[in-house]
Amino acid sequence: MKTLTIVLIALFTCGIFAQEVNVPENVKTKLNSLFPKATDVEWDLEDSNVWEAEFTSEGKNYSVSIDNTGKWLETESSMEKENLPPEVFKSLSLEFEGFEIESVESIMRPEFEGFELLLEKEDTSVEVLATKSGKLTIKKVALEDEDDDEGKDEKEDNERDEE
Repeated sequence: MKTLTIVLIALFTCGIFAQEVNVPENVKTKLNSLFPKATDVEWDLEDSNVWEAEFTSEGKNYSVSIDNTGKWLETESSMEKENLPPEVFKSLSLEFEGFEIESVESIMRPEFEGFELLLEKEDTSVEVLATKSGKLTIKKVALEDEDDDEGKDEKEDNERDEE
């Protein structure tokens, strides 16, 4: 009971602080210029100078990152795997035979436009970036660990490009 009380107090306190978000005006202005029809916008400070807005626009869910200066950094949105380009499916079948696509997000950054995919096969999960032309880069590999009650032992591979 004492643990439950502490947890509830912690959640309530976090909820109070989460509501006191002072998003800089230039950051809000940038989001409005990119997505003028954004609704249900929820802001979160990702680090000391990067804001993330999660919202809906024209029936689709988005996440946008903008720095304190108002510079756009990234846009993510979920999508159906059936809408991936054929080149991505071809590369995945060659590099990740037997893996199932669990989720797909469309990603746009100043230096990258493509997709982030979560692939799973038995005890292995892999996060992969894919360009529209099918070039793949592994972001993270997670293996189920039989000795770990939590179930995941993460290994990060910063980059592995398709040969």
